[in-house]
Amino acid sequence: MGLFDLPAPIFDLLDAAMASVLPAAVRLAIWALLGAVVTMFLYKLLSPQSRIGEAKRRAKAARQRLNAFDGDFADAGPLIKDQFVSAFRHVGLVVPGTLLAILPLLALLLWAETNYGHAMPEGGAPPTIQTVPEGFATNWQGDRDPARLSVNADGESIVDIDMNAPVGIVTKQPWWH
Repeated sequence: MGLFDLPAPIFDLLDAAMASVLPAAVRLAIWALLGAVVTMFLYKLLSPQSRIGEAKRRAKAARQRLNAFDGDFADAGPLIKDQFVSAFRHVGLVVPGTLLAILPLLALLLWAETNYGHAMPEGGAPPTIQTVPEGFATNWQGDRDPARLSVNADGESIVDIDMNAPVGIVTKQPWWH
C-alpha cells in the first residue's frame, strides 16, 4: 500500500454505501463533483488569497503601464522587468497551494482508476497474463475469494498476490503509490 492508497478504505466504504442505491456512472459523477469541491476548498484554505489578489492587481498595473508606454524599446526595460517580476510573483503565490490542494484529488483519481477502470474476469475465467521478464510461470486461482495470482520460478513460489481489486498491471509498488 502506497502513500496515495491510504484514503482508499474510506473511498471503498463510501462507494459501497452509494452502490446500494446508485449505478456506477452516477457514483463516478458524485466522486468527480466531490473531488472538485474538496480541491477548490483546500486551494482556498491553503493559498494566500489576499496576497494573490494584490499580486494580480500589481501584474495588471504593470501590463497597463507597459501597454501605455510610447517610447523607445530600449527605454521600456524597467517596465518589462516590472511586468515579469509581478507575473512571476503571482505564479509563485499560486503554485504551492495548488500542489498541496491536488494531493487528495490525486489519491481519489488513483483509487477511481483501480475501482472503475478494470473488471475482474467473469466466473473465475483466467485473464490474459504476461510476465516480464520471461522465464517466470504465473498461475491464476480464480476459484478463491479473493482470486490469487501466483508467480513461480524454477518450481518455487516467488510471490502470491491476493487480487482484491481489478488492476491492469501488477508490480511492486514504490512508497508513493
